[in-house]
Amino acid sequence: RYQKANQSEQTRDQQPCVRGGFSCCAYTAEEHQAVHDALRQKLGPEYISTRVAGGGQRVCYIEGHRVISLANEMFGYNGWSHSITQQDVDFVDLINGKFYVGVSAFVRVQLKVR
Repeated sequence: RYQKANQSEQTRDQQPCVRGGFSCCAYTAEEHQAVHDALRQKLGPEYISTRVAGGGQRVCYIEGHRVISLANEMFGYNGWSHSITQQDVDFVDLINGKFYVGVSAFVRVQLKVR
């Protein structure tokens, strides 16, 4: 498990900026190191969900709300933003009256100024 980067209110007030549609300020050296260390860790099994997919296959994934919670803990509520840069429908199949759809997306995650 990682440790959240601590950020003083004084630092936030001294260096306000807006980038990528969210407010931000520079990381302190300690925050930068804490984020770096957190990003190098592997996700624990408690974060991984599984489900049965088409053809009876089991797939592993991380739920969206868990990703958002982790990002908020690691980077702070206003320390990051995301946007979908590309989204594609990979397939649409109608089998026995049921639709099966595959979608892929590229998501850009932006952090506050280093």
